[in-house]
Amino acid sequence: EKKEAAPQRPTLLEPDRAQNISIFMKRNSFDIPALIETLNTGTCKAPITLDHIEKISPIFIPSEKNKDKINAERDKCISWTEYGVDEMDNGEAFVYSIWKNCPNIFTILPLTL
Repeated sequence: EKKEAAPQRPTLLEPDRAQNISIFMKRNSFDIPALIETLNTGTCKAPITLDHIEKISPIFIPSEKNKDKINAERDKCISWTEYGVDEMDNGEAFVYSIWKNCPNIFTILPLTL
């Protein structure tokens, strides 16, 4: 009698993106509530600085090359219901929180920089 493999849990981020974000989060720490407020107002909320904004902007501002992937990730985060932020690793939680809570990020980030 064969045992069925447990179904693999859906993942929010593509594996290479998840790995890159995980590395990024090990090197950087952010006050997420302050970052979300900054990204929603366009005004740096302490302890967030322009340096923080410059570090995260490549993650969220699409280039011509990755525009479709970034938009797909954003859409996936906005409609995500598989599991909550408390079950996510740091990288997933970071990306999810920004996409979910900062609807105008494409407009605000370039203005903030």
